[in-house]
Amino acid sequence: MLEFNQTQRKLVARGDGTGAPMAVHTVLVSSGAPVAKPVEADASKQSDPAKGSAALRRPAVVRVASREMVYSDEARTAEFTGGVRVESADGVMRGDRAAAYLQASSVEKAGDKAAAKKADDGAGFLGGSVERVTVNGGIEIDQPGRRATGDKLVRYPGLKEEYYLDGFTPDPGLLARLGVDPRQVVVVVRTAPAYALYLGGSENPLLPRLLERLNAAEGVQTIVLTRTAEQADGLRRLGLDRLVMPPRAVDGRSIVALADVLVSAGGTMNREAAVLGTPVWSMFEGRPGAIDEMLIAQGRLKALHDPGDVVLERKAQRLDGPFAGRDPASLLALAVPEVA
Repeated sequence: MLEFNQTQRKLVARGDGTGAPMAVHTVLVSSGAPVAKPVEADASKQSDPAKGSAALRRPAVVRVASREMVYSDEARTAEFTGGVRVESADGVMRGDRAAAYLQASSVEKAGDKAAAKKADDGAGFLGGSVERVTVNGGIEIDQPGRRATGDKLVRYPGLKEEYYLDGFTPDPGLLARLGVDPRQVVVVVRTAPAYALYLGGSENPLLPRLLERLNAAEGVQTIVLTRTAEQADGLRRLGLDRLVMPPRAVDGRSIVALADVLVSAGGTMNREAAVLGTPVWSMFEGRPGAIDEMLIAQGRLKALHDPGDVVLERKAQRLDGPFAGRDPASLLALAVPEVA
């Protein structure tokens, strides 16, 4: 059963009678994750580098099944009750009720309510991208090999790295200070945290073979970021004279942004590379996290099985201006809506 109130701009959907379980099926679209921005073959058509990286985004579909759905176009909110099932690329969530909040139109954000109403009229009901979804009451989350329960869950779009990297500009002088020629293919290798309990003290056997290949490759300069002095000593004993091993910590975000290739046994740097558009291969030997599994499925992160798999070439464009990620204020509004 559908009820549409034109005056209040409200839509109600429910099953027959008092509403059958999971009778209402709603399909929403979020703006999704950033994807690499295509580079124009004609340099004159490329965007102004001073404006930074304006990443395109791959739409993501969110499907909600519920007993009842009430949508208010004025509030741009859809409320689902009577038991809900929310399905997305990340997995399946179940709960007692849920709410989906749609983003305001660009003209509405600018404060032109009349123009916003006209834009919304053209977009239709439930038009616009999903800003966030909250699920409450008896929550169950199912992902391949994982299950979690709770009372309240607030989903935010994208990756956390997209928020804290927003507005980030890499250090343009970093490579020069490390003695690295930016005209060559710059490869960054991050060693494993062998001291971590979840790795049982193991070192990845692919690492020496990878470094030998990189050291012998023409037109390639390799920066190796070790985690301990013992790791650095062990790599020096390999006798690979073309490796650059900084003696102290460097700006990880900048080196990831300026690299053409990242091969890492960590987690954070891999996700930052995926967000910043740097091709990345993972040497992590533990069980990958859900986000890493998602990035692998999307082709934004590759699992390294053989050193020969790494493609040694310059990426289309290195980030040379502020990165256009997601507004951190929107994440704060999710966590602490009272101060938003």
